[in-house]
Amino acid sequence: MINRLVAIVLLLVTLLPMAALFYTYATMTTAPFSDNNFSAFQSFIIPYAVSVFILVLGYVAYIAKTNRVPKDKKMLWVIAIVAFHVFAMPVFWFNYIWRQPYNHSGTFQPE
Repeated sequence: MINRLVAIVLLLVTLLPMAALFYTYATMTTAPFSDNNFSAFQSFIIPYAVSVFILVLGYVAYIAKTNRVPKDKKMLWVIAIVAFHVFAMPVFWFNYIWRQPYNHSGTFQPE
């Protein structure tokens, strides 16, 4: 089970590429032909790509190793993380890292 502090740090690291994406979009739409904006855009390309690649690998490895994701949904989540990486990772984080797993160990006793 993942500690809450580690889960929050993972969320912040997961949201960094999305924040960089929105920041780059905002700077490019305000003055797209300014030299400063284009150099800022170029300086974000490599760190953005590397961070997204590392996050995708980390999430796919977590999906493969954990038992919190049902077996019938593992391949679906791998495809979603690879295809929609920045937007699918926070959804996966909330559903399978932040939420506590539901325990079915209790027996049903009707009243």
